[in-house]
Amino acid sequence: MKPRLAFALLAFLLASAPAFAGTDQPAPTILWASSPVAPGETILVHGGDFGSNPQLEIRSAEKTAVLHPVSVSETALMFAFPKDWQPCEVSARVLSDERSSNTYLINTPDIWWVQGDWGTEASPGGWVRLFGRCIESPQGHPREFFLTDESGMPVSGLESQEEINRWSQKIILAHDIAEGTYCLAWKDSATGGACRTAPFKVTVHRDVWKTDVFNITDYGAVANDQKDDTEAILKAAEALKNNGGGILFVPRGRFCMTKTIILPPYSALQGVSQDLSEIYWPDTDDPPQALVMGDHSFGVENIFLTSGFHRDGISDSLSPEECGWEPHPKGNVTLRNMTMRLLYCEYVNNDLEKAKKRLETLHYYRALRLRGLFVRVTDCDVYAAAGGVFEFGVRWSEISGNRFSHANLIGWNGFRGQHLIFENNHFGGSNCTSFYGIPEMSENVYWGHNYHENAFDGNNRETVTGDCRDVLYIDTAEIPEPNQLVLDMARIRNDNYAQWMHRGVVQICAGRGVGQFRRIVSMVPKDGKIYLKLDRSWDIAPDENSVFYIGTCRGRFIYTGNEANDSTVALQLYGSMMESVIADNVTRHTGGYHADTMFGETSWFIEMLNNTVSSGTYYRGPFNEVPATDAHVALISNGAGFGDYDYPLMRSSLIRDCKLLGNAFLEVRGFASDIVVENNLVRDADVGLRITNRPVNVHRNGNRFENVDVPEVESK
Repeated sequence: MKPRLAFALLAFLLASAPAFAGTDQPAPTILWASSPVAPGETILVHGGDFGSNPQLEIRSAEKTAVLHPVSVSETALMFAFPKDWQPCEVSARVLSDERSSNTYLINTPDIWWVQGDWGTEASPGGWVRLFGRCIESPQGHPREFFLTDESGMPVSGLESQEEINRWSQKIILAHDIAEGTYCLAWKDSATGGACRTAPFKVTVHRDVWKTDVFNITDYGAVANDQKDDTEAILKAAEALKNNGGGILFVPRGRFCMTKTIILPPYSALQGVSQDLSEIYWPDTDDPPQALVMGDHSFGVENIFLTSGFHRDGISDSLSPEECGWEPHPKGNVTLRNMTMRLLYCEYVNNDLEKAKKRLETLHYYRALRLRGLFVRVTDCDVYAAAGGVFEFGVRWSEISGNRFSHANLIGWNGFRGQHLIFENNHFGGSNCTSFYGIPEMSENVYWGHNYHENAFDGNNRETVTGDCRDVLYIDTAEIPEPNQLVLDMARIRNDNYAQWMHRGVVQICAGRGVGQFRRIVSMVPKDGKIYLKLDRSWDIAPDENSVFYIGTCRGRFIYTGNEANDSTVALQLYGSMMESVIADNVTRHTGGYHADTMFGETSWFIEMLNNTVSSGTYYRGPFNEVPATDAHVALISNGAGFGDYDYPLMRSSLIRDCKLLGNAFLEVRGFASDIVVENNLVRDADVGLRITNRPVNVHRNGNRFENVDVPEVESK
């Protein structure tokens, strides 16, 4: 994994490229290092070719030190950050056998992605968000950012900046900023220069729908008369369609509907407010496929929608072919200030057989089903008695300030995608939310400051969990060129391989080069083999014994500032996860937090920092076991490798500064390697730290145990 993809680093880094000493032995390579790191804490470095005597040179603006490792493995090194240093930004490189590695920056902003108020772009007077590690300074102060043009020259146009937390920064742009391409930059004391983000565009934007208004009362709808308004609403919608879009306006009052409202592209369903304008769908055994349906470029705002028995609520599943529209990518959807109440029965249902039949059909239906580029769901209040509240497959999108409620009867929530802000939402009585893996990787997801409660009695019990696992290929491969692989067709585990490889990710999960991934650029099947071209060469070249993984995966997930109460487990990273931060969260009456790999899938570079389990007392255990076992903060490797291959599934990860305050413990389980567990507090528990079932190279430092019967249990 190539570090600092978002950075445009200056000559300092170019001057510190790996040095060679005239032999064929490659220089050391750093692929990843833990960050932030405070004085006295452990610097965990992942890479390779470390040689016979690796040391770590670190440089701050004022000091230089060469550190000796406290632990060495083939793929990881651990060093103690000097206790007598102040918190600071440092550059680091591995020195070994007269060679030096690439330089890696620690405690400096590691920008994973930049997102604007319009997704890939920002607007004048709008905002730009930075996401990644170490956004704030090592001293805990907000970092000062400034605007530059593409060449790096400072320019005006920044109104203010709001620090969200140490993993995210919000920059407010001036209303009079000129349209154009900009970068955000900051001074870096470790290099003595300036670093900047990837460029982003500032463009004037407005809502996508036309402004022509089609009032449903002009087409015969009458408020509050308790009569069916379907024909009138459909007439207004037809006029909207013939106009090429516009606003389907619902004035104050209640209106009855029995069919789907179809919104053509560039249109919106709009009321006066969610407290004044209502459309209701009466109870029926055969409800419409969705209450509101579109294809792309539509909105719903300032309205109250409700139904008796239902299927989907708002969906983009409409086929353009059915309507005679031109095919168009999904997305560009806005839901704003909208209330929805979906019931499974209009009244208290005494017919248990009928209720059971209805609930069974609702399992896969969702109140919100949206996909595509740039989807905004903000300040909405959505309740579903059964089924799920949402199913999102989105990119460059924002889900914020909403209330999502569920009766825990059946179903679950789910999302997949890239560059997604999921923030300041309230989940009440909701079943689990699944973070799906996809072949091209679900990545760059910010899940921040959400509140979850009462997810403990439905058919799924985790608050947030990984899901949607599928494996296409786990095996060795031929390597004819540095950016090419040749796979044996007989080892492919899915007949639909062409779709996967067209947009998929290749990981090295074992052997030389482990801890890297590359994206597939092209795929050619020929003579029983599949020829893959990758987006670039590997930083550490694999060999004939390296094991490659192609399948669903997730990466760069920031889960921070969340509170979760009353569920099986607050967070479960189930399946493959690469480079993620789980930090500054609080949970009570749950099973805690764990990363949980299995079936040959690997997880790397997981940092669990400053999480609190205030009580591990609850009904089920972390894996849904009854009677319950204690909660935990854990890194778990279920299984070892795949098929004939035996390798750790969890690598180079850490648990630091976590507080487990009652009936909860720390855990490293299974074939995991190069793990740091340090400066955690466990109080009032049977066991403080369990290390069991074949972990390798677990470094413990500074953990405290208060009123704990057995501080540590370790077994192979």
